[in-house]
Amino acid sequence: MVTRAFLLSHADVSDPIKQPSAFKTPGVYPTTFGVSYDPGRHTIRISLGSLASR
Repeated sequence: MVTRAFLLSHADVSDPIKQPSAFKTPGVYPTTFGVSYDPGRHTIRISLGSLASR
């Protein structure tokens, strides 16, 4: 979970997402998440990345 206070801190973070040992439904799942702040646009970007087939 990401709090409003964390978003307003303008921290840049990229962390792995814990993965289960097995998935009930096969598909493409993210393995990382990120939060970044763009001061030029005054925007916060929240992203899921490094997609992997499971």
